[in-house]
Amino acid sequence: MLAPAGASAQGGASPFDLIPRLGQEADSVSIAVSSNPFDIVPPIASSKVTHTSPGFSVTKKNTEQSARDRLNILRRFQFVAVLVMLVWLTLLFIIFRVFIVKVWDAFLNENILNQLMRERSPGSSLAMLLFYLYFIYNTGLFLFLSLSEFGVHLHAINLVGLLMIVLGLAALLLLKHFEWSALSTLLPARKELSTFAFTYMVFNIVIGLLLVPVILFVAYAPDSIKIYVIYTGAFVFGLVYLFLALRGLLLSGRFLAQNKIHFLLYLCAAEIAPVLLILKLLQNYVDAV
Repeated sequence: MLAPAGASAQGGASPFDLIPRLGQEADSVSIAVSSNPFDIVPPIASSKVTHTSPGFSVTKKNTEQSARDRLNILRRFQFVAVLVMLVWLTLLFIIFRVFIVKVWDAFLNENILNQLMRERSPGSSLAMLLFYLYFIYNTGLFLFLSLSEFGVHLHAINLVGLLMIVLGLAALLLLKHFEWSALSTLLPARKELSTFAFTYMVFNIVIGLLLVPVILFVAYAPDSIKIYVIYTGAFVFGLVYLFLALRGLLLSGRFLAQNKIHFLLYLCAAEIAPVLLILKLLQNYVDAV
């Protein structure tokens, strides 16, 4: 009577049996699911683990930024960029207040411009350099805000996008001044080209100051009028550069009367072609982005 009972008892799964190591198949040993809370469940191969067990479900967090988050980041960056503009302008007004008046008078009167050019000193040269850099920063900020308003972003990081525009403008202006310096050594118009380069700097400084209220409106005006403010800023650019072109024509009067074809070649090769090339490169870059 005891033999069959012992045989049947040995045929069941014993809780004291050793489970084979991972990666090995158990031929005759099976693990029975027990309701005893004190049972020790041995580790099993990772291929048999399912992630659908209660308490072990893993959900992947969505890290993509929403449109609202990107807008908030852009607004915070606008606040910092505009604050830099205003602090820079305050320092310029405190330190170089007299120079601002002279630049404005030189913008309106050619004789005062020539006088300012003759009376240049290390202090006035430093002031002009700082105001010129201020113009580059304000123009880059205006273009950055305008492109953002139209939904065009040159880079995912706002600071990098602004730096790309500012550095691109700085490189373009440096190339222009290098071009005028090289032409002054090749053409018999050293005085006229030097005067035009100085006039170009004065006019750009005035543009940088006029852009301050425009940038404030583009950054913080209601969305319904921002587009009109952007067009107003572009119109201000056009008027100032049209006035600059008239000044340039007055400076080149004696050359224009004798060398019309050469003057037209200069305009096409040195003024119009580089602008068209830059616009084409920007269009290709924006299309690629």
